[in-house]
Amino acid sequence: MSETAAKTIGEISNIVTSGGPALDRIESVIHSLRPIIPHVAYQVGIAINGRLHTLVSRGYDDRLLQRFSTREWFAEARDVAGREAVRQCDVSLDAVPTIREYLHPAGFNEGITYVMWSRSGKILGAVNLSCADTQDVTPESCQVVTAIGPAVENLTIESRLQSSAETLYLVHESGSVRLQQGTPDADERWAVERRIAEFGGNYPAGTFMMSVTPGSSATHRLHVVPLSRFGPIPTRAALVLKHAITNELTPREAEVLSLVGRGMSNPEIAEELGITRRTVATHLEHIITRLGVANRTHAAVEAARRGLLSM
Repeated sequence: MSETAAKTIGEISNIVTSGGPALDRIESVIHSLRPIIPHVAYQVGIAINGRLHTLVSRGYDDRLLQRFSTREWFAEARDVAGREAVRQCDVSLDAVPTIREYLHPAGFNEGITYVMWSRSGKILGAVNLSCADTQDVTPESCQVVTAIGPAVENLTIESRLQSSAETLYLVHESGSVRLQQGTPDADERWAVERRIAEFGGNYPAGTFMMSVTPGSSATHRLHVVPLSRFGPIPTRAALVLKHAITNELTPREAEVLSLVGRGMSNPEIAEELGITRRTVATHLEHIITRLGVANRTHAAVEAARRGLLSM
C-alpha cells in the first residue's frame, strides 16, 4: 500500500474518532478519499425495507439519486457486491443496467460501489463514488475503500442513532466510554458505565431495561448496537439510552410511519389509507415532533427500530 493510501486511512481514522454529527463526519471521510480516488460525485445511503435512502450526496442529479433509491438498484448492488469495494468496469453491464442507462450517459465512466453489511448479514447501506475518467480508479482505490468501509458503516449506524437518541455513548476496545451526544447527569453516567462493566467486553445487540435514578421506579431502555472494528482505537459498540417515553404514537401515526418506512410518498400514503394529503402531512409533522427526529428518512429508520418494519 502506498504512502498516500496509508496517510488517507490515518486521516479517516482521526475523523471517525472526532466529535460532531455523524453525517458531517461521513462527508469528511468521503472528501478525504479524493487523493486515492478523485471522485466527482458521491452518495451514501442507508437501507430501509429494500431501498437505499440517501444520507449524504454531491454531484449526482435528481434522476440518478432517484435511481439509487429504487428496489432495482438495491437488487443490483446486492447481487454484484461482496464484502469488498467493486469497480464499475469489473461488473457486467447486463447485471447492472444502472451503469449503462444512468451513469455512463451522465458522464460517470468509472467508479466504485461499496455495500455495507450488518453483523446479521443484512445490507446496512451503500457508498457510491463516481469518476469521469476510466483511469481514476485503481486496484489500490478499491483496497482503501474496502479498508475504510467499516468506518463508514459505524458512522452510518451512528447517524441513525443520533436522530432519535436522548443520550448516545460509544464504547472503545479498551472499555473506555465516550459520550457522543446528550447531557447526562452523574446518576445516568454512573448507571450506564456500571451496565457496560457487566457486559464484560461482550456487547450483544438488543434492548436492556435499567434503572438510572436511585430510589426511582422508572426504568430506561438501553439499546446496544455492536460496531465494526476500525482504526488504532476501535469502537466496539454504540449505546443509546432512551428515557421513559410519554409521547407514544397514536395508532394512525404508527400506521403512517410504517408506510413511510416502505418508501411511500405522501400521495401514496393518502390513497392507501383513504385520507387527504394534508392529513398525511399533519401526521408526519406530529410523528417527527414526537420522535425527535429530523426528517422522513430518520422517521423511517425509527420505524424500523421500533419493529414496524424490517431494515
